[in-house]
Amino acid sequence: MKRSGTKVSKAAIKTKRSIETGENIEDFETKTRSTVSVREGQGVVLLCGPPPHFGGLSYAWTFNDIPLYVQEDNRRFVSQGTGNLYIAKVEPSDVGNYTCYITNKEAQRSVQGPPTPLVQRTDAPPEWEQKIQNKYLSIYDSLFWECKASGKPNPWYTWLKNGERLNPEERIQIENGTLIITMLNVSDSGIYQCAAENKYQIIYANAELRVLASAPDFSKNPIKKNSVVQVGGDIVIECKPNAFPRAAISWKRGMEILRQSKSLKAFS
Repeated sequence: MKRSGTKVSKAAIKTKRSIETGENIEDFETKTRSTVSVREGQGVVLLCGPPPHFGGLSYAWTFNDIPLYVQEDNRRFVSQGTGNLYIAKVEPSDVGNYTCYITNKEAQRSVQGPPTPLVQRTDAPPEWEQKIQNKYLSIYDSLFWECKASGKPNPWYTWLKNGERLNPEERIQIENGTLIITMLNVSDSGIYQCAAENKYQIIYANAELRVLASAPDFSKNPIKKNSVVQVGGDIVIECKPNAFPRAAISWKRGMEILRQSKSLKAFS
């Protein structure tokens, strides 16, 4: 007597075993993933988002359909806990499509998600290339300050003094990141700011201008009351007063004004 029976496929056996052992993984949703945009030099996380599953999973990624060997690249890391791909300091060569692959070894099944496009942003907030520094100048001197910032689109500049916007006038010249003030007076002293701004951000560089004005003062460099020299010898008498602006120096012997000659020389 011929025994009758039913032929069972390998897929059915595999499904039955997955149900019995509780090992299984569903397919990813097919909807398109949003483009991720990032600036060069910044870090980014690409989400895997595994579908419903039972059992342990392992994760891998492809870049433009080529396996991504992140173990050889210290800028990229795949979390085996979440499946997310971490990229540090994005480079132009990182631009492309990334796809997450998930494997359930117990269920002997792998699935792949929809690609995630990564693009590089061409815009950038301002960053300082040159800041202004504190300056201490004498009265009647001229001030020249320049600040420079990079950014996309190119930033524009404004200048402020003690928090108030500074506008061009007779002694004040402003052109982009340069500030010139001629014939300084004490009232020009204060805290100045150069502001660089584009549509993404505004940044400030701060510096102090101190305008110094004082009469000649010999307290720090007094002139010697007496000097001894041999007949026919040379002598140097220093005259170095502190003064802002710089003092005009002249010499007298008694009431007589001394003038330069072969034997007498004065240096400023």
